[in-house]
Amino acid sequence: MKVFVKYTSEAEDRARVSLIDYRPDLLSEEELQDGIMIDYEEAKDVPTGKAAILYVNPLSGLAWYELEDRPLSQEELIRFLQKELEEAKANAARIADIELALVELFSA
Repeated sequence: MKVFVKYTSEAEDRARVSLIDYRPDLLSEEELQDGIMIDYEEAKDVPTGKAAILYVNPLSGLAWYELEDRPLSQEELIRFLQKELEEAKANAARIADIELALVELFSA
């Protein structure tokens, strides 16, 4: 899909996208002078705790994503802590089984 983007230049061939307009057909010629048209795809498979930041090469129109760290949302943090708790319980159960086996081994 073609979209219009505005960006902040970081180098001649690298710029961080600051605005995506999905309806460039509604923009005036004057507005279109402030950015470029690119082929756009949504970011896929972004890991938890990361943000996909869209970059563009203003010279070629090539676009790509780079992953940056971001804070976990409350829901993500709760899921993470629940998983950690489940793993801790499983480890505690394994330790208890090992301790019991050791007691039986050395008391026989």
